[in-house]
Amino acid sequence: MQFKGFSPETIDFMWGIRFNNNREWFLEHKKDYTDTLYEPMKALGAELYPALQDVPGMGYRVSRIYKDVRFSTGDPYKDHLWICFRRETNHWGQTPTLYFELRPEEYDFGFVYWQPRAAVMQAFRRDLAERPEILRMIEQAEAEAGCTLSGPEYKRKANQAPRAELERFYNLKGLWASVSSQPNELLFSHGLVDVVTKTLKALLPVNEYFFQLTNQIIE
Repeated sequence: MQFKGFSPETIDFMWGIRFNNNREWFLEHKKDYTDTLYEPMKALGAELYPALQDVPGMGYRVSRIYKDVRFSTGDPYKDHLWICFRRETNHWGQTPTLYFELRPEEYDFGFVYWQPRAAVMQAFRRDLAERPEILRMIEQAEAEAGCTLSGPEYKRKANQAPRAELERFYNLKGLWASVSSQPNELLFSHGLVDVVTKTLKALLPVNEYFFQLTNQIIE
């Protein structure tokens, strides 16, 4: 199936499952889910992957709408879906990831590293202080991707940056850099492939830097 874009019906279904998150409603609208959300998401993943497939170990996965009952309670379905480009791991939060995610009110795509170990972030800060090329790499990726590397911060400032240009990184406990938009004509067109591909390729050096840094710490 070639990706032709999502559709207004995709968004209608996603709002529907958000406010009618039960088995009866879903079964009545399962074909809408398959035709307007899941199959287009799979097609988008298949068209994005070739730009990343030469990276050793890189694979991709399209999420499903069904929640894993082992790890969740309450509503049985997700109201958002995503594509992850990453190495296979049992610890998803500790693996740098490139992604595309669609929610009823917004879509976004980019890089995320949810739960890096404290030792990884410490090594990152050390690299920033000692290796100027790391900041240059990040700034180039930000410029090409059209987004900024940031993330959740500690409630209390834990680390002092040695230079002003590094200050924005020194209190982060996780990382992300993403482009986001409300549903628009781009989302409903094949042109989405080119835009997302450009951003993911621009952020790939950031993803690979943190992948290698994580491996060094774990080893």
